[in-house]
Amino acid sequence: MFLIKKGNKTVKNLVPYCLNTLMPKKELAFTLAEVLITLGIIGIVAAMTIPTLMQKYYEKQTVSRLKETYSILTQALKLCGEENGYPEEWGLTGRNDESTAIVAEKIIPYLKINIDCGMKMEKSDKCFPETIESLNGISKGNAKKGTRYYVSLLNGTSLAIESAEVEADMYLYFLVDTNGAAKPNTWGKDIFEFTYRPNLGLVPSGHPNNSSNTYKTTCMDIGDYGWGCAYYVINFGDMEYLHRKPEANPTWIEI
Repeated sequence: MFLIKKGNKTVKNLVPYCLNTLMPKKELAFTLAEVLITLGIIGIVAAMTIPTLMQKYYEKQTVSRLKETYSILTQALKLCGEENGYPEEWGLTGRNDESTAIVAEKIIPYLKINIDCGMKMEKSDKCFPETIESLNGISKGNAKKGTRYYVSLLNGTSLAIESAEVEADMYLYFLVDTNGAAKPNTWGKDIFEFTYRPNLGLVPSGHPNNSSNTYKTTCMDIGDYGWGCAYYVINFGDMEYLHRKPEANPTWIEI
């Protein structure tokens, strides 16, 4: 709107205002090139962050399942001991089918079983992977080797149960796969071990009282074998060793 002076009078000129209201407004929009660039940036960011988020989720789930399984086994051994005596009283004679069968017969009624795969997985092969790899990828082992009894639990984990004699004491070994027979089937990633020891009860492998194979020598970085990672996960509540590179001369801090 303009003010126009005519003689001694000032009048309003509405023509520019009317023209302005009638003219179409210019819409702001992205060009095709800008859209493609934006989508490309989003894709790159997603490709960088999603794998990390998935790995963190997997690790938290593994920690949770391992702690839950540790609690389940501890409670099962306690209840079994109160009703049937403790493993030291079961007449076990070492690492053989007969002793392992006795252990399974005693323990299984106190576990919530999904699948009973039997001795050496004779009933079913769905409980446990056939091959287990070390954390550093150097060696592989046959999970069916030995005299183990296999079961799958309702919480999604699988167990390989075994009796053994160590220095004249009867031990029980519980090999745990936190996601059943699914990959990666690797020590320290989804494969862990608990040991029942007389006078100590159920102990995560890698416990500091095992002078030869503690978590410090077998589970501190991705260059280790991974056998002692059960203690690390139970004690520290994470799997940070998966993100550490091997050190030539690491310095340990006692906690």
